[in-house]
Amino acid sequence: SEHLGQWYMANHGVSAAALIEDMRTVLTAYWRLSAKRLTENVCMSVEAHVLTRLSDDIESELLSVMQIKTPELVAELFHEPSEVTDERQILQAKKAKFDKAVATIQELAPDVVAVSRASYREARKAANAARKKQREQQQALWRQQQALYEEERPRQPPPAGAGGGGGGGGGRVPQQQQRQPRPQQPVEAPVVDDEPMAVFEFTGKSGDNNGYIYWLGTEAKSKKFENPHDGGRLRVTSSGMSVGTESGVVSRKRNEIIVSAGPDVWLCLDLGRSRIFSPTHCTMCHGSAAGGYDLNQCFTFEAHDPAAGTWVDISTRGQGPPHELKSPHGVNTFALNAGGRRFRYMRIRMTGKNGRGDNSLPICAFEFYGRLYRVEKR
Repeated sequence: SEHLGQWYMANHGVSAAALIEDMRTVLTAYWRLSAKRLTENVCMSVEAHVLTRLSDDIESELLSVMQIKTPELVAELFHEPSEVTDERQILQAKKAKFDKAVATIQELAPDVVAVSRASYREARKAANAARKKQREQQQALWRQQQALYEEERPRQPPPAGAGGGGGGGGGRVPQQQQRQPRPQQPVEAPVVDDEPMAVFEFTGKSGDNNGYIYWLGTEAKSKKFENPHDGGRLRVTSSGMSVGTESGVVSRKRNEIIVSAGPDVWLCLDLGRSRIFSPTHCTMCHGSAAGGYDLNQCFTFEAHDPAAGTWVDISTRGQGPPHELKSPHGVNTFALNAGGRRFRYMRIRMTGKNGRGDNSLPICAFEFYGRLYRVEKR
């Protein structure tokens, strides 16, 4: 190896006899190697004498500080930015409100279940489709009912006390009833459906839109209300009017409407030959705009029993709240007791004196609730 080194130095080393290019190459390579070794030595010295000792010194300082354990020092060391503190307080307040709202919902409606927005949209879509289908069914039912009502003409004379020419009413007869009725041929008993065409339930609030007259006037709640008496869909008759007309009683307006005083005072609703009704409630509005005209236990509700040919009492007087109707234009709802029976004619009849001392009947509106049935001829 010594001989090889001497040969290399003699032929390629730095000497007077060496070539300039070879000398330059050797010096460049030596410089690169020396620079690399120097860099490595500096990095190793920094790591050994600075970084290693610094980490040890930091650890020792922290441990010595923690031995003090004062709250002020701990708070200073672990202090967080004020923005983070404010945001935490806001979120905690929101969470408290949310928890309170959830507790209230669970108390008032324990069966309510939270759903996603997509599920809510699907449920709402299904509910809208169901309501649309129900409206279509009600409209079809109303059209069928109207067709049956049109088939009734010419009508048979109504019973006494329902606007007919004979018996206890004594009142004026509508124009279509003034003709002399033709002799009636014996007919078979009508067929009554067991299932109701529609059910009208009282919501507990007088003046709602769930009654039969409103349903009929809006064609099953599909259009703006129109007076069903003027449209020929039902008839309202009386023993005789002193103020207003019978038609105004089903106009759903607070007008001055009074049935005249007399020996037998009544206001009757005729549903038509193809329909009968099992009533549960009746809402009435007082027909006078002046005070001192109260109706206090001086009227009753009756319905015509075709089998017996008489009027039967369907009121609940003595079994619940008193039958009172205050003026001016007071509104009240009265429970009825039909006992499951079904009627075509229902009326309100005076049985005593009103607040003015006579037996006139001030009624500007009434509405009936119950079950509606279809009657078909054999």
